[in-house]
Amino acid sequence: MRRRMNTGRLGTLGARLRRSWLPLLLVGAFGAVISYAALYFTLGLDDARVLSTLQLLAEQQAQSFARKISRAGDDLQALAAQAAMQRQVDPAACRRFAELMHHSDDSYSSVIWAPLVKASDRAAFVAAARKEFGPGFDIVERAPDDRLIPARGRAFYLPIIAAASFDPRTGKIGIDLAVRPERLSTIEAAENTGRPSATPPTPIFTPQNRTQGFLEFWPVYATGTVPATEAERRHALLGFITGVFSFDRMLPALLAGTPGITEAFDISIVRSSGEPPVHVASYDPSTRRFAFGAAPSAVAPDGVTVRSDFDVLGRRWI
Repeated sequence: MRRRMNTGRLGTLGARLRRSWLPLLLVGAFGAVISYAALYFTLGLDDARVLSTLQLLAEQQAQSFARKISRAGDDLQALAAQAAMQRQVDPAACRRFAELMHHSDDSYSSVIWAPLVKASDRAAFVAAARKEFGPGFDIVERAPDDRLIPARGRAFYLPIIAAASFDPRTGKIGIDLAVRPERLSTIEAAENTGRPSATPPTPIFTPQNRTQGFLEFWPVYATGTVPATEAERRHALLGFITGVFSFDRMLPALLAGTPGITEAFDISIVRSSGEPPVHVASYDPSTRRFAFGAAPSAVAPDGVTVRSDFDVLGRRWI
């Protein structure tokens, strides 16, 4: 016997089932969509919170760096004030004062006194300096092969006649600071404004090698205080107290006492308006060390990058 099924009754049953389950399926599907949307929205909020937190941390770190760089100039300011009280700055006294103020955790490598010497006064200045520093003294500059040669003729010179070095970064007596074009623009800015100004990244020479850093120029005026006008400032300028900052000493000092940093970061400095920033260093949190002069650290495919800028001593840091 072959049993047959009533297809008409089966169709009626199917229709009833569809009518009873369809609302439940729609509710379930709608609930799934809502749950997915809620998860996606939550993840989006988490990403936004992460970005916001990273941006806040970057800004806090940038402001901390700016404050510490500014504070590093306090000793230079004190030295400039002390020098301004003397019509003729005593190199030995200037050096002793710098050594007394220095602390082991200070971020500068050396402090220099460099008087302004006009071209017309060069011969007389050298003759007087030889009585103190010996017959071999001269105003010198570095040749392209790093040899020291007599400084070429120019409108003025800033020869080093006192240097207190701390790591040790020795500034050879007689070297003219007013050689490189980037220094000249910084010197002019400090002279004209009466405020300290820093060079863009520049070579720093040490007994062992050449590294990168910057110079901070503090103008010293014969009037004791900053004259009111540019013309008066140019006329009264005696020279500059100059701080030498090498990045391999300064940046680790800036991080000293900072809570553990878990993110990698890069530091760049804008050389001049319209030019791309110069990459200075990359920080690796796994080693807690900086890599100097290397290319910016690579960002992981799933990584996030935030940026925070700050201005200090006339330069923009990124």
